[in-house]
Amino acid sequence: MTVTSRISESLTKQYAGFVFSCVVRFWNMSWLEIWLLNCKCIVQDSSRGRWGQRGMFKAKAGLSLALVIAGMLDLLTTLIGIAFFGAVESNPFIAGIAQASLPAFTVIKIATTACLGFLFYKGEQMLLGIQDKATRSFRCTRIMLRGACVAAVGFLVFAVVNNLVVVASAIAL
Repeated sequence: MTVTSRISESLTKQYAGFVFSCVVRFWNMSWLEIWLLNCKCIVQDSSRGRWGQRGMFKAKAGLSLALVIAGMLDLLTTLIGIAFFGAVESNPFIAGIAQASLPAFTVIKIATTACLGFLFYKGEQMLLGIQDKATRSFRCTRIMLRGACVAAVGFLVFAVVNNLVVVASAIAL
């Protein structure tokens, strides 16, 4: 008796066909392609008709994910600098919060980073939902949206590098 037939017998008839189709669909996919598919970050390549073939998927959330990762690295390096090496937050808007309460500072940084990542992702998603993608206004808007996201990621990478330099200089002393 095969695994599929045992699964089909143990599940109700309503779910058995669904489970079998999922097993067949995901059989030849890597874990990364399955994760991207579950995150709705890839689209089907219409010329080949398959999901996730080499180089044939578009990551809609790539820049947003980079923004979130850079924001979390900034938070981590800032917390290490403040907690262990006596560094201070250079952002004047939240420097007082960082000195008063690290948990509140952490919550604010995580919430801000997550909201920005989500907003850039939804903005890109809304932009891709437009029917007429050949117009000049669409191209300009897309360039501005991506440019703003790249600028935010670049700023956060600069902050992470600055935090690492401050921590490294504190270790060297």
